[in-house]
Amino acid sequence: MASTITASTLKVTIKEELNLGGTDFGTERSVSFASINEFSRRLVTVTTTEAFLAKFGTAVANGEYIANNVKYFRVTNLDSSVGLRLLLTNDGGVTSYLRVGPGESFLFGTADDSFDDDVSGSLQNIASLKGASLSGGSDAVDVELVIASV
Repeated sequence: MASTITASTLKVTIKEELNLGGTDFGTERSVSFASINEFSRRLVTVTTTEAFLAKFGTAVANGEYIANNVKYFRVTNLDSSVGLRLLLTNDGGVTSYLRVGPGESFLFGTADDSFDDDVSGSLQNIASLKGASLSGGSDAVDVELVIASV
């Protein structure tokens, strides 16, 4: 069966609003990801025990995405008072731990994005991401996961 889905462009906008002493310091930045034809959005409740969120490899499977095709990855903590730990594992098996505070988001975009935490190693780009897990802080946390692929 031929696909009836036509690829589209995902536009992500970050807007900051701030007025100090009558001066507007607000800004808005946008980035677009072309040819998106797969989009996943999940709302999950994460307990204090580490839970698998997504896996990245070479084939699509239950909870698994093709790493080289992922163009946008976002985790948002929907809780108003409890932080969470985001665990990102690279293709060498090294895990980096990030805290995502209440109401905050972590975004990972194009293949040019990377980070190195100077302790456990680096994610050279989104294609080197092999797994993502979460654990709540002192209580269960509601989380939104968004993944967009070509």
